[in-house]
Amino acid sequence: MPPLPAAVFWRWAPGLSLYVFAAVAWMRTGVELWDIARFSGYWIVGLVLPGLLVFRSVVGSRGRLTEDLALGAVTGIAMELMAWFVAVAIGVPGVVRIWWLPILVLFAAKPELRRVGFARGSEPSPRLWSWVLAFVGIMVVVRFDLTWFRSSALPTESSAIYHDMWWHLSLAHELSRVVPPQIPQLAGEPLQYHFFTHAHMGIAAKSSGVPAELIVFRLAMVPLAVTAVAALAGFVRELARREWAGPLAAWLAFGMTLPVYIWPGRSLVVDTPLIARSPTLIMALPYITVLAWGMWRLFGRPVRRSEFCWLALVLAAASATKPSVIPVTLAGLLVGSTACLLWDRARLRTVAS
Repeated sequence: MPPLPAAVFWRWAPGLSLYVFAAVAWMRTGVELWDIARFSGYWIVGLVLPGLLVFRSVVGSRGRLTEDLALGAVTGIAMELMAWFVAVAIGVPGVVRIWWLPILVLFAAKPELRRVGFARGSEPSPRLWSWVLAFVGIMVVVRFDLTWFRSSALPTESSAIYHDMWWHLSLAHELSRVVPPQIPQLAGEPLQYHFFTHAHMGIAAKSSGVPAELIVFRLAMVPLAVTAVAALAGFVRELARREWAGPLAAWLAFGMTLPVYIWPGRSLVVDTPLIARSPTLIMALPYITVLAWGMWRLFGRPVRRSEFCWLALVLAAASATKPSVIPVTLAGLLVGSTACLLWDRARLRTVAS
């Protein structure tokens, strides 16, 4: 029996509330509703949907739509970047706008792929879990709004713009048309910089028709950060085998800003990694989480060859997003694995014997 309209509404209500909140924050700071609609269409049709279909067919559903959508978004961005690199390198950059179309046609034409790709999650997310996660996402938007949207004007008000953002904007334009890229301000000088974030923003501008300055200064950071929130919540839920652990981890990582007092007169601010003026850091966050989750799955269970191919794709995209992604992920896995091993005394005795 298909779900009733009211049940469908309440199932999607947390995500819709987050989306409406983000849209209001964007419109209050210079983004038109039409630009929001075009950017949303690009993200849903050009990234999340093809990424979701490929992820489910290659790795398998996580059983929860929220987690599948986050992992699908990361997969979609990785495939988009690979398609962009090939298309620009052979001189047909416009093809990247429709890189996702053959994937949708293939899944629509093949019944066996259609059954896997469009399968519903076997386990609906608990309502409280979804609302708490949506609340963390709203806190992320509030942080961007208070620390960046309101204080940083859009071009051409140059006096009110953080100077690094001009660099990021120029790279987004540069990487939408040439590979290997050059330094935009120095013709003929090769660019030696991690540039996949800027390539993604340039593709977003070309594919959606939204001006690149809106992508760089307003739009791109929010869905990337929200993807990181959902991916982290799903990973920790599976790792800890506790429902509450996922939203708590997401809140601790992305929703908390507290002063921690060390001694009288000295304090350390416990802050989130959501720094809006660093687009490369924002895009690195979901990749760190998904890489950690993918590597953790390699241990203790049989892994299909297709999963290795998926992990290699994500690893390739992460490597040029920010150089620190891979060492930070490996270090975190090492620390976490050591802590889990020490905590599980029974397993430690088994290894020792």
